[in-house]
Amino acid sequence: MPKLTIYSHDDAQVLLIDADLKVVDRGVGQLTVDVLPGIYKVKVERGGGAAERLLELSGDETVYQLVDRFPAVAPIEDFLGGKAFEINNLAAKAMGLDWSRAHAPPGWEGWLAAPDAPGLLILAHRLKSDAGGGGPLAGLSVKPWGGEASVALAVRAFASETDNETWSATWLPLKPGCYVLEIEDGSQKVRQAAYVAPQGWQTRVFMRRRSWLAGAPSAEKSAPRCDWFDVSIQMARRNDPVVYQDHLVTVEVARNALELKTEIVGVVAAASPSYSLSFKERKVVEAPSLTLIADGLACRKPNPQAMEVIWENVTRIVEVTDEEIAHAMRSLYEDTHNLAEGAGAAALAGSLKEKDLHSGKRVGIILTGGNIDREAYAQVLTGAS
Repeated sequence: MPKLTIYSHDDAQVLLIDADLKVVDRGVGQLTVDVLPGIYKVKVERGGGAAERLLELSGDETVYQLVDRFPAVAPIEDFLGGKAFEINNLAAKAMGLDWSRAHAPPGWEGWLAAPDAPGLLILAHRLKSDAGGGGPLAGLSVKPWGGEASVALAVRAFASETDNETWSATWLPLKPGCYVLEIEDGSQKVRQAAYVAPQGWQTRVFMRRRSWLAGAPSAEKSAPRCDWFDVSIQMARRNDPVVYQDHLVTVEVARNALELKTEIVGVVAAASPSYSLSFKERKVVEAPSLTLIADGLACRKPNPQAMEVIWENVTRIVEVTDEEIAHAMRSLYEDTHNLAEGAGAAALAGSLKEKDLHSGKRVGIILTGGNIDREAYAQVLTGAS
């Protein structure tokens, strides 16, 4: 029986998951387990980030899985340095669409004649400084789960650049079912599963390609470099945007794609009320940003395109004080053992503020981040902040 050893950071949770999506075993920092040959998922969670890979195990193997970066994988407008329309249009070109700024509706989020046929849209990017191994789609193959033959990537693969990154997009018309994305760089294979949705839907794979250090954590600086990719897989209707104006849009896309009537409630810091004021007045309103605990909510002037989405899809916006946010941070830690920064705990703070409205209802709360300094978090936990 093969022996699998997984090494990661000392503070990381290591999970081994089988083909039935059941957790075989777990550990902290490292995991050693004897298992039957087959395909497994190795998942490592650390702070607000996670990394995973598919592993085809046939003999003893040692794996080094690190979570060392936490940027967004899906394309979000604020992170694209003014290139959002260009990246969205890149995906349209890959699908063979005639989609120009002149035809795009306000917010340029509409598709023109996007294909109804099921398939896989792959939108990948990598840092220019990290492109020694080739472009974002170099060496990538796609094959059916359990199948041998790979699906050739579409000839129509387009590329674009922002100030710091290279982007590529391709569209694969595929039958509904489960597929495996695989990158082989000569020294290893990196795999990720993706499910192609039925007719009328699109499966979108957002991929950030990067080099990573293959050695043990104690030898990170001197270890040989191999390719890795972080993946976000989403199902969407053909008219949904590819580039999101805001994290909130990802929630709106998911709800509308599933044809649900779920209310979406926004939460802002009372000391940084620009989005709340803009929501009430139906126009963009600037306001001072004075929150001391929720840097991620510190916004003086809202994004106009994001406000269009908010006005159309959000039921209401709740304002919470810094004290209410700190209470939510403590509650998350004490009750669930999850670390949350101020902005990350704001959704729970808003839900607690409206708890009388939620009696007997199901409420989904998104913990959006755990980026907080040790000293600041200690003050929150002791009630000093």
